[in-house]
Amino acid sequence: MAAVRLGSEVAVRPTIPCDRAAHLAIAALITALVGCAPLAPNPGSQAVGGAAPPGRGPATEAPAAVTPPPAPVTVRVGVLSSIGDAPFVIGKEKGFYAEQGIALEFIPFDSAARMIAPLSAGQLDTGQGVISAGALNAVARGVGIKGISAASGSPPGHGNSAFLVRRDLADQLRSPADLRGRKLGLSATGTGVEVLWNELLRRGSLSASDVEFVQLNFTEQVAALCNQALDMAATAEPATTLAIDRGCGQVYAYADEIIPNHLTSLIWASPQFLAQPELVQRFAVALVRSIRVYNDGFIKGDPQVKAELVPMFIAHTPVKDPSLYDRMVFQGIDPDGRVNRESIEGDMRYYLATGQMPAPVDLDLLLDSRFTDYAVQVLGPYPR
Repeated sequence: MAAVRLGSEVAVRPTIPCDRAAHLAIAALITALVGCAPLAPNPGSQAVGGAAPPGRGPATEAPAAVTPPPAPVTVRVGVLSSIGDAPFVIGKEKGFYAEQGIALEFIPFDSAARMIAPLSAGQLDTGQGVISAGALNAVARGVGIKGISAASGSPPGHGNSAFLVRRDLADQLRSPADLRGRKLGLSATGTGVEVLWNELLRRGSLSASDVEFVQLNFTEQVAALCNQALDMAATAEPATTLAIDRGCGQVYAYADEIIPNHLTSLIWASPQFLAQPELVQRFAVALVRSIRVYNDGFIKGDPQVKAELVPMFIAHTPVKDPSLYDRMVFQGIDPDGRVNRESIEGDMRYYLATGQMPAPVDLDLLLDSRFTDYAVQVLGPYPR
């Protein structure tokens, strides 16, 4: 038997008694076979870093270079510096997006409604935005934005807003009918809060024409309650708890008691972002993981998870008092990103009836569940 060294491997060639021509033919055949089908490498024949294993000569070939991972893709996210930013803040802090090759760039906004134009223009990739008449009309005009996941909602026990009656009027405003002629706070028209007010008034056989709406943001409504410029406010956390702490108001009802499971915002995606479906899939995996951690800590109340999350929110929101996180009512976010279509249809009926929408919008143009469906397939079902 004769040994032929091929690179760092050894091939065995039989020595066959034959004439010179036959010998050369056999040698040529072996050489051809080796060239077409290299021998499989021996797993132990090359140590990490190219060092030869014990008992062997030095490596004759340099090891193949390790290909570095691609640079992270930047995704521009509109944020409101609120608890509603949880799907982005948690995932960024815990490295979920980084694991998917994504670097989040937070772009602050003072109103979710102001995200629609930059989303439509591709200046923003994604963000949490309200399901407003304006957003629905934008979709109807063909701007191409879509809701890819549920965001803020009001499952039982987790209303995302509260109706606060002025403390000195608590004994007078006992039923919705008592609101006739009263001054009521409204953060913005054409939003889910307006829909909630409409339902509350309807229970007292009232309509918007029977009351006086004063448009103020949540913080301004708390101040107006304190100085008796409002009779009832509709606020979100932390404004709700702060108003109670200051003795300016008390809870009349939470949103989940007015319209159970009402969905008021979505995670929106721009047309340019949607044109990169593989990237959006990876984004959705990190998004859903983040939402599930939020549910573990603030909906299920796991104390260890909550203790980990509170410092993240202190760093990224104006809510700096750790004790508030023990008293606030946290909004619901579906752990699988599922969208309550019936809730959106209900809001749309109100906008149509009040002339804020000229025609209904096909929800299949508004929503795209492919990406959260993919995320749930990857992550598995959430234990509810």
